[in-house]
Amino acid sequence: MSVTMLELDNLEKDFGNSKAVDGVSLTVKKGEFIAIMGPSGCGKTSTLRMIAGLDSPTSGEIRLWGRRINEDPAWKRDAPLVWQNYALFPLMSVRKNVEFGLRQRGYPSARRVRKAEEWMERMGILAFADRSIDQLSGGQRQRVALARALANEPEMLLLDEPLSALDPHLRIRMQAELVRLHRELNITFIYITHSQSEAFAMADRVVVMNGGRIQQVATPQELYRRPANRFVAEFIGGNNLFSGQLDGSGCRFTTAARDILVERPSTPPVGDAACLMVPADRIELDNHCRGSGNEIQAHIATIEINGSTATLHLESDAGEELQVQTSMRELDTGRYLVGSPVVARWQAQDSLLLSA
Repeated sequence: MSVTMLELDNLEKDFGNSKAVDGVSLTVKKGEFIAIMGPSGCGKTSTLRMIAGLDSPTSGEIRLWGRRINEDPAWKRDAPLVWQNYALFPLMSVRKNVEFGLRQRGYPSARRVRKAEEWMERMGILAFADRSIDQLSGGQRQRVALARALANEPEMLLLDEPLSALDPHLRIRMQAELVRLHRELNITFIYITHSQSEAFAMADRVVVMNGGRIQQVATPQELYRRPANRFVAEFIGGNNLFSGQLDGSGCRFTTAARDILVERPSTPPVGDAACLMVPADRIELDNHCRGSGNEIQAHIATIEINGSTATLHLESDAGEELQVQTSMRELDTGRYLVGSPVVARWQAQDSLLLSA
């Protein structure tokens, strides 16, 4: 059973009158892959910098294996940080960059060379060992940064948007590489990203932040299917959101344009105002109304193709905007064209009530 490795307890960070991190509490297990994501300015990088020891918390506590480390310098935490721009030394060769942390820790020369070569080979960059950094591609630089961080065999690796500068195809390859390394090394990864696809593809749990606070911590599937509130549902995307009120029966949600049937919630949202979420992949399309259940007459405004899937953006007769996910195979039938009238339909149990 995994044991608790890192604890953030009511962590806060102020910059003048601005509160970058506001009461963040999080428990991380040994060997977990945690992704922290949110919009720019949400506090995710400030949180990572405090874990790394580069910034001191204004208040709250950071504990590693149960021991407070607020005052410990970065070098003492055994948690190297891989930066977005890699932070490699341009005047050093690849070999010297990878050896740098080992040299700082006082490794004997022979052992330092052996370990550096081992990690360069493991990361597929041994052939470039004597090249300068400016002779490498973005993907190769990323591998050098990872080799330098992992050569010390840390118990925790921190990554600040390390794939954001890579081309899309390289990003996918490096995602697979990071997942493989995490599985093989059993090192705790804490990964900062703007990208939902990166977080969902790699992380065991995802932390969503906004305004310096944690909005939800969950597995990717839980986050997608059961967001905690409207912000999370909007940030994750792929959801249709309606504002309105739940009636007294608890089975009907009233918006400005229509009533929507819902499954009676066991815990109704607090207050009269609420938000209704219908996932885009839970909506079916038809060519005619059946006169029962949840149906919205609309037309296809635009079609967005995403590989083997497509998102149809609809506009209803009442001015509502909806999105529906379907397969390219379905689109290939020619049934759905821009401007075509359609009926969007979904089951009451696919409507999720959220706190506004």
